[in-house]
Amino acid sequence: MNVCMHDVGNGLNLFVNHKMMIDFGGDIDKISNYHYHRCCRCYPVHHIETFVLSHFHEDHYNGLFFLNHSLFNLKQVYYPGIPTIIDKNGKNIGITFFSYLMAMNHYITLGTSSGSAAADLIEQLRQVSTTAFQYAPLFKGDTFNHNGTKYEVLWPPRIINIKSHTNGKTLDSEDKVIITKIKKAIGAFEKAKVEHPELDELAEKYSKAITEKYKHENPTHEEKYNYPNANMNSTDIKLDKEPFTNEPTGVSELPPLVKTANDALRTAANDLSLAFKSENNKILFLGDLETNQINRVCQSLSRKQFDVFITPHHGTHKGGGMKLLSIKIALSSVGSLYKGYVKNPDLKHITNKLDTYNDGCIHAYIHHSSIDIERCKYSSKTI
Repeated sequence: MNVCMHDVGNGLNLFVNHKMMIDFGGDIDKISNYHYHRCCRCYPVHHIETFVLSHFHEDHYNGLFFLNHSLFNLKQVYYPGIPTIIDKNGKNIGITFFSYLMAMNHYITLGTSSGSAAADLIEQLRQVSTTAFQYAPLFKGDTFNHNGTKYEVLWPPRIINIKSHTNGKTLDSEDKVIITKIKKAIGAFEKAKVEHPELDELAEKYSKAITEKYKHENPTHEEKYNYPNANMNSTDIKLDKEPFTNEPTGVSELPPLVKTANDALRTAANDLSLAFKSENNKILFLGDLETNQINRVCQSLSRKQFDVFITPHHGTHKGGGMKLLSIKIALSSVGSLYKGYVKNPDLKHITNKLDTYNDGCIHAYIHHSSIDIERCKYSSKTI
């Protein structure tokens, strides 16, 4: 297996086995000029057959909007599914949360065309792909196959239920933490929309759009799917578009209450980020998961050894559970905002740590008993 982490500044752009791309976002100057592709000629974007989005934050997808002609040769696209989220009163607050999240994302980039971030993602990828492709949301327990390697999805769950029970006991307390953060984000948005009625109007539109777009995807019970399969959606099916006329606002222009709501929504959304590992434990990817989910996932993988670990949220998110893993090399996509990631105490036990801020583009070639590392500076070493 080979892994390439491009230097995109504050974002993430990862290649696995040449033809699978995970996220495509970062600093506009680096994304739009493609200079990092010239450093990594063996990973041209026109070879991409599988695209995986870890979560709907701009620094993980904005590169798609700077591709002005068809480059991808896509066959499959995957993105995190929207869980059914049940609070203590038995109410499904998932649609409310995601409609608020998408209304806020309207101020940035994605989710401004159809009212659904997933639908807009698919539409944008269709614009830049030379081929039709299949697509599906991913949940914990699902698997997807690329280039003969199977990947197991570790997060998010299909259902988050504060009232779930196992043997008469309340399910993991982390579910309560997730729902508490989601309700806090909902509350912050509702305060902001009182002062800014345009947010209320956007939220109503998104609620209708998301309910329609996800009516066949919103899970009611735990299941597991293996991808690709014949039941996946296809871009042969035309996506209905109901344009939203409001103009997006830049993050730097957000009023105080809106900024508070945006921060709370982004933090809660991190809890639902995609995480997965390869079946042979060559790579572990934790997206932008927060501490509770990092610990939850890592505890389920206790004492396992991984060749390459893609650190959560550019290496900044902590979680003592990471110390339970044996890691040969950790890679962090780091820009100017997160260059202090080396202070993360939960990564200190990992001897070999590389990041794009200091090392540029990083290539890891995983062999049976060693990992060869090359940087864009063309210095190399073997671990």
